[in-house]
Amino acid sequence: MSKESMTIEELQKAVSEQDAEAMFELGKRTIAGDGVEKDAEKGRDLLSSAAEAGDVAAAEYLADLFKDSKDPNAPVYINRYYRKAIAGGSVTAIDKLGRFHYLGDGGSYRHAFILFAEYVKRMDGEDCDKELEFMDRMIQSNWVEGNFSAFTDCLEVMTDNGNRTARRLLLSDDLPEASEQFDFDAIVAEDFPLPEKAAAEEKPSDEPEEPRWRFHVGKERGRRDLKTVLNSMCIEAKLVRRGTYRTAKGKEIEEQIARLAEMGYDITYDFRYDKWTIKEKAASSR
Repeated sequence: MSKESMTIEELQKAVSEQDAEAMFELGKRTIAGDGVEKDAEKGRDLLSSAAEAGDVAAAEYLADLFKDSKDPNAPVYINRYYRKAIAGGSVTAIDKLGRFHYLGDGGSYRHAFILFAEYVKRMDGEDCDKELEFMDRMIQSNWVEGNFSAFTDCLEVMTDNGNRTARRLLLSDDLPEASEQFDFDAIVAEDFPLPEKAAAEEKPSDEPEEPRWRFHVGKERGRRDLKTVLNSMCIEAKLVRRGTYRTAKGKEIEEQIARLAEMGYDITYDFRYDKWTIKEKAASSR
């Protein structure tokens, strides 16, 4: 019987027998409040138990949950459980961990570079244009140092699959000379011990959390002019043409840029000057 078709009572019995798949399924239902009292913390604990018991899907699912979490320990869980998923054979977790290091709080472009390179090779270059773009940006902007043979391997794979950008880069003089491979296995083997739980957790405050940036959320969201949006996010930018702004800063505001992308703005990055170009929604959609 599949775990998805089991009742709550059947799942609870299986969990008591240390069934990792049952822990995973019951954890998901507990988080969602599906047939059982909704309890996000208890659900995550079940997912964690499943992941620690070797359930690859549970490990990746749990890391995905923590990507949007405000838990100060979220980076530990993300690093730990994506690595467990990778060790268990998940290829998508390689890309997710790479994006966490590149776009999130992972903090290591070198790690992101190695993970993207491995992902491209595992995928034989299929649907890897975004990863190539990230790697190219890291090289052109000098965000990573050292050896680039892994990147050359990726370009060769993608060139074989007809990617013109990869072919252009492979034939250009911009690519550094290849040397030793980066060590992907060493990254996966890095250990991130689980943090100890506090003896008594503080009761959540009834006061709303102060937002990182102030948005006027509601019916008018998305209708404000771009300059107002940029000002609300403390992004310094100047008008270069109607409906289009260029930022004064580059890489250091990438988190705000990611937020703008989620809001639907058309954004491009200039490697030469480390600047972002952002188009007004109306200008980019017409």
